[in-house]
Amino acid sequence: MSRYSVDVFIHVLGASAVFVGYGTLLFAVVAMRRATRSEQVRAITSTLLSTRRIGLERVSVIDVIVIAGVLVIALTGLDMALTFQLLRAPWIDVRQAVGGGDGRIDGDPDRAGLLDDE
Repeated sequence: MSRYSVDVFIHVLGASAVFVGYGTLLFAVVAMRRATRSEQVRAITSTLLSTRRIGLERVSVIDVIVIAGVLVIALTGLDMALTFQLLRAPWIDVRQAVGGGDGRIDGDPDRAGLLDDE
């Protein structure tokens, strides 16, 4: 098994963790909307909002799952890019040449077709 295969697998696991975290929030919101008594809402929110204080913030388990998933996605994506030298890919050269998105290539408006033909 190659390093790339392992990176892709872990990358997909990170994406799955993000979707599980947000999916859990979605199902909790749907369940709270369908609740008919305040006891039902309390039961849902007690499990959903069980948090720990870290510094000045309160962090729930769902927050940790989503943050860990995003970090895994970023780290494995960077590792794949560095391993295969994808940072030198042609699409990145084009993006750097375009610059700030003004349509000019290397600062020459003629090459981007921005000047009218006279």
